[in-house]
Amino acid sequence: MGGSDIFLYFLPDQNYVVKIWGKFALTDVSLTTDLSLVYDTYYIEYLRYGLAEYICSEWGTTFPDESKKKYEEIRKKLMSISPADLSIQKQTFFNCHPALDWQMVNIGRGWVPW
Repeated sequence: MGGSDIFLYFLPDQNYVVKIWGKFALTDVSLTTDLSLVYDTYYIEYLRYGLAEYICSEWGTTFPDESKKKYEEIRKKLMSISPADLSIQKQTFFNCHPALDWQMVNIGRGWVPW
């Protein structure tokens, strides 16, 4: 944990600019962890409202309407800044027809064994 590995097949002959994005998880925290050293204030507020809603649900009480409105407002802003990514697609090279990629272009030179 604590990072990612990026593998390039064939090594690049020069430096290339790469934009990386992905899915990330929150770090483990304890009661004394100062989240303001890692996360922005608006995100900490979003987490607090989310936790409050969870606690209300867990204890069978109603989440106050004013708090629910504020939580949805923060959530709407947060999702418009960084929308949820639901575009996961798995690709395998071991099915009957692998997708065309740079390995096939450079090694196979267009020859495909199917």
